[in-house]
Amino acid sequence: MVGPDDDSALVDVVLGLLDDWSDAEGDADASSESDRRCSHVATAESGDSTGKSRRKRRRTSHSSSLARWKEEIQRLRGEAEALESTLGGLRARIRNNTVESGIRRQEQELWRAIALRQRRARERVEGETRKLRARIQAHFEAARDFTAALGQGTREKSSTVDLSMLLKSGTSDEEMVKRLERLYQHTDVAFTAEKFHNGTLSFREDQVRFDRNTTVIDAQDAWIVPFPLREIDEVLWETAREKSIWEDFDYYMEQTVSKDTIVAAYTCVTVTDSMVLGGFRGKVVLKRFCCPDQPSVIVTALYSESLGSTTRQAMVYEVSWIRAKEVTSEYNQSFTQVQVSRQTQIQYKGLETCENPGEVSRAVTEQVRQEINLENEMRQELVENFLLRRQAEPAHSSHNATVARASN
Repeated sequence: MVGPDDDSALVDVVLGLLDDWSDAEGDADASSESDRRCSHVATAESGDSTGKSRRKRRRTSHSSSLARWKEEIQRLRGEAEALESTLGGLRARIRNNTVESGIRRQEQELWRAIALRQRRARERVEGETRKLRARIQAHFEAARDFTAALGQGTREKSSTVDLSMLLKSGTSDEEMVKRLERLYQHTDVAFTAEKFHNGTLSFREDQVRFDRNTTVIDAQDAWIVPFPLREIDEVLWETAREKSIWEDFDYYMEQTVSKDTIVAAYTCVTVTDSMVLGGFRGKVVLKRFCCPDQPSVIVTALYSESLGSTTRQAMVYEVSWIRAKEVTSEYNQSFTQVQVSRQTQIQYKGLETCENPGEVSRAVTEQVRQEINLENEMRQELVENFLLRRQAEPAHSSHNATVARASN
């Protein structure tokens, strides 16, 4: 198949041949004219006026035809150049349209994903609200039954966990903060996973390793948002502060919050159908490390030990790093990428005394993996929610100001 470039080359060749042909015709006519002049000189005395007039008309006609050919050649050449210029402009426009459509498509997919996650988050919150209402109703009914039993002179021993006995008196807060400072020095090592550097914009994965009585879960999470890096950097810490002070129905927390550090001691009681099955107690420390001209890094350390008879063999230790980074898509469009790297270690004591130690280990590991994935999803939803609220605040303030001016 002959392409547009081949057509242009063919036009150039044809025009060149026409030029050569016209030049050759001109030379041949000149030579013929010279011969005829010599012949005319030799036979001038024998020629008559009629022959001279005929030859003159022939020369005039040939010159006019040659001039028309040259004009036609010049006109065709101009049209060919104009068509080539138009073709080049169309090709450039096609390339630009392809890039622009790719950028628009990528932005549309990104906003569609954000909207979908926000809808899922709302549905999950509504579901959790229904569960909490049902649980509160069950507790009210239990309290009412308990009060009725007391009125009849009977006493029942509550199976509620004594929270005062669950607080861990171990590592001091100051020592935990020092450990975070040492962990911050290894930030580059924490983000050595290939997908953090090979141009992958969004991914969420983990790897599980087993070493004797310890299970290690290495998890990486990354996703992009169409907002400036500086704004994402601030929102990450705001959401970390909000998430750390949020108290679930099953969490009892004592915490200290400062400008760049959060320390929280907690007890998590696992409840199913209003029955206390067991839980965990531990401490989590977060610290934000800021550097001039660079995004901050949030480092978190957590330890948790099991309570109760069902999970008393498990202890969980976790460290994580969170940061924001500028990345570029395949269309050279800039985004801000949130990167999370974490390592979780689950250690077991007395696991050999269990009837099925392998099954217990796998069950605990799967539960921790689900919690990690859920936390990653909730963090992304919370960050996007903060960003959307920030974006809506100026418009809302402007609307209120307009309404106020109209009322005045």
